[in-house]
Amino acid sequence: MGRHVIKSGPLLGLFGTVLGMMAAFGRIGSGEKIKAEQIALDISIALICTAMGLMTAIPFTYLLANLSIRVRNLQDSLSSGMTRFLEHFKTVTAKYL
Repeated sequence: MGRHVIKSGPLLGLFGTVLGMMAAFGRIGSGEKIKAEQIALDISIALICTAMGLMTAIPFTYLLANLSIRVRNLQDSLSSGMTRFLEHFKTVTAKYL
C-alpha cells in the first residue's frame, strides 16, 4: 500500500504541472490581450506542483528503499536461524530414533 502512495505523489505533481501549463497555454491561445503576470501565475502553479511531487518522491522513495533493505535482512536472518534450528532438530531427533 505504501509503495502505491509513494509512487502516486510524483504523478499527482505531474498532473498539476500539466493542468497549470494547459491553463497558461489556454490563456495564450484565447486570442485576448493577456498580461504576462497572468501567464506567469499559471506557470508558477505548474512549477509548484512539480516541486511538491518531487518533494514527496525523493525522501519517501529513499525511506521505502531503506525499509525494503531492512525487511530483506530480517528475512535472511530468520531464514538462516530457521535452517540452523531445523538442522539441530534433525540431529537431535536422529539420536532418539
